[in-house]
Amino acid sequence: MGKILATHTGSLLEARVMNVEGASMMPPSRDRQQFPGAYAVLDALDEAAVRESNRAADTSEREDEPAANQGIEWVCTAPITYDRTALDRDIANLRDVLDGHVDVQWFMPVVAPASAYWLRNEHYDSEEAFVYGLADALREEYRAIVESGFFLQVDDAVLMHEWDSMLFLGQTDDDYRRWAQLRVDALNHALEGLPPERIRYHVCWGSWHGPHVYDPRWKTRST
Repeated sequence: MGKILATHTGSLLEARVMNVEGASMMPPSRDRQQFPGAYAVLDALDEAAVRESNRAADTSEREDEPAANQGIEWVCTAPITYDRTALDRDIANLRDVLDGHVDVQWFMPVVAPASAYWLRNEHYDSEEAFVYGLADALREEYRAIVESGFFLQVDDAVLMHEWDSMLFLGQTDDDYRRWAQLRVDALNHALEGLPPERIRYHVCWGSWHGPHVYDPRWKTRST
């Protein structure tokens, strides 16, 4: 769940130590079942990177370091709000780098609601309210980037690969479509009013560095 919130969302997020079932914090899938050897090697590399990222993001004064079979889980325990401090710093840094460069299109990537995957809800009354609460916060970041003069790239790494995870757990194509539709609607809500020509949408169609043969079919994602 280390990809969660590659943004500047300033909500009350609580970092908790969680037990990991199996060798990885990554979601289960049929690809992992079919290629266990390859994923054992990849997981060792990924877990080290995720742990380092979580350690850097966890500002709590935790004395206990997660054990080998544990990881950090991020939990939403209050209304999601937004703090522009980190974003304004990033925009200023990027402008400094671009000083003197002309005729170049520069963009800033931000996570999509669907890809804020490793974040558990303990505050909102429903999944829909939670997803839209996140979308409202992301809306502020999306707008700030566009208004700063940069292009906005919405990164949605989870929207496609969640299909395989859901089917691995016994769910159906229709279950996936309902899950995805909520998050697509929330993304459109977050982008409402922004000029389409300043936005690009990036979807990772199973493009991690490992074998995958269970990517969703185009007709599966289409409604």
